[in-house]
Amino acid sequence: LDLTTHFRLQYLAVTAVLLALVLLRRQRRAAVALLLAGAISAAPVLPYVPQQIGAAAAAFTSAPLKVAAVNVSYRQFSARRLLETIGEAAPDIVLIVEFTPHAAEVLATLDSRYPHSFKLPAEGPYGIALWSRFELDSVGTFQLDRVPAIEARVRSPTGVFTLLGVHLSAPTSPRRAAQRTAQLDLLASHRAG
Repeated sequence: LDLTTHFRLQYLAVTAVLLALVLLRRQRRAAVALLLAGAISAAPVLPYVPQQIGAAAAAFTSAPLKVAAVNVSYRQFSARRLLETIGEAAPDIVLIVEFTPHAAEVLATLDSRYPHSFKLPAEGPYGIALWSRFELDSVGTFQLDRVPAIEARVRSPTGVFTLLGVHLSAPTSPRRAAQRTAQLDLLASHRAG
């Protein structure tokens, strides 16, 4: 059941569609039930919604920002294929998790395409790296549970924004789902504080 808590936005979308249908059929009891279900799904999501949605949306309408976040798997990955994919997608920012010393060697060519970077290679699944076409006003790490995460202030053509690069636990079991939830709570309190 823990895994079902990770689909709040999808539940809200389905609830909205169903609510529209029952309102068209004038089924008030069903509409009330759906409103309650929507409120239950919305409550955990609301703390993550930006307070100034209109201003933030207006700032980014002129130039879209492309970010590629990739888990390269610390055990094995195809550097050639990854570099081809990044070349084809042409993102403005690249975040790599599970960034090992070997990955640092084989992905070094990204340095020529992305003049601003921050790399923290580590053995196992704990390394992380960031490349950017845009200047990084500041960049550093913070601990998210026992895993390093990146916080960077990026100077884009539309303004300065904060980018958080994290590698959350995969919710593949109840224990790991609880760990992921704890990481998300830490992330929310990090941004709030």
